[in-house]
Amino acid sequence: MNRITWKDCLKLGITAIAVYLIIFSWPAVIRFLAELFGALKSFVRGLVVAYVVNILMSFYERHYFRRSSAAWAQKSRRPVCLLLAFLSLIVIISLIASVVIPGVTKSINIIVNGSPAAVQNLMENDLVQKHLPQVYLWLKSLNWDNLVSQLSNFIRNNYSSILGTVSTAASGIVSFFIGIIFSIYLLMGKEKLKLQLKMVLERFLPGKFTKKLYYFLSVMNHSFHSFIVGQVTEACILGSLCTTGLLLLRIPYAPIIGVLIGFSAFVPVFGAYIGAAVGTLMIITDTPSKAVTFLIFLVLLQQFEGNFIYPRVVGSSIGMPGLWVLAAVTVGVGVGGIPGMLIAVPFTAGIYRMLKDDLKKHPSGNPEIHAENQPNKTGGT
Repeated sequence: MNRITWKDCLKLGITAIAVYLIIFSWPAVIRFLAELFGALKSFVRGLVVAYVVNILMSFYERHYFRRSSAAWAQKSRRPVCLLLAFLSLIVIISLIASVVIPGVTKSINIIVNGSPAAVQNLMENDLVQKHLPQVYLWLKSLNWDNLVSQLSNFIRNNYSSILGTVSTAASGIVSFFIGIIFSIYLLMGKEKLKLQLKMVLERFLPGKFTKKLYYFLSVMNHSFHSFIVGQVTEACILGSLCTTGLLLLRIPYAPIIGVLIGFSAFVPVFGAYIGAAVGTLMIITDTPSKAVTFLIFLVLLQQFEGNFIYPRVVGSSIGMPGLWVLAAVTVGVGVGGIPGMLIAVPFTAGIYRMLKDDLKKHPSGNPEIHAENQPNKTGGT
């Protein structure tokens, strides 16, 4: 029979006090946790930035005088590759800001300004007038000038709210730069920090738990790494192919639509529908007859992308059944919006892989349960 020591009593007492405080002081605990997370927000951003930059930095380190054993190469590898990684990230963000944001803004302007003429052309269509009288009457009753005027008044009336949003954004920028400084410290000494963390975990946690924790972190790292690299590469390829195809087909707004289609690849499941809807509306405002051609081309491009580009670029490591993808997107959007959705998909892919590995190690008597699921794409378009 094991003896009860004073350390066991101390642990039990501390646990009981903690449970009592949590139960009877729950509002205060929530406020404390909210303030704590707010204070750590900059460091969390720093961890995210460090993780993304580490992907680029590791790539440069693998190619930076890799066959050289000179002291100067060894000493300069980390700072030079870290600088190149941050410069590459700045270039990527600048390209997004200079291409995607103006493209989205211009597409909105095209849709808003071209909608009255497009609706008028649609109203004059014989098919609408003869076979869709209710739609015809509804379109005829719309006052597009009034709608545009109401939108302008809304922006003016909410000017103070917009300024508040800008102020919040400025505060976020300051916090973001603090996170960048923190990420630099993390990346410069990541091997030492990794070794220290490993020593602490192995000192204070059981060996079996530590082993499982290492496995969990390894799977999640592989899943997020594959998702980030694969989605960025796929978006660039898809946007380029879409722009080239639309230019060859002489479809209007080809560069803008290509950028939107490529950018929508970052949105799993729903990205294809969003890109197709926005592109179709833009084409209708200029040449309605080209809209059908665009949709046919986009469907063919999606088939080519889903069967050839995605499996080779992203790979099967991130693949999982469509039901899991849809569940991850739905829950991620509900919890954290677009960022939550982008985190939920690779996280769920990691959980799915660990479940598959566990089922392979402990199979049941029914072989149908363990049949391999064909990996489906998790990206947009």
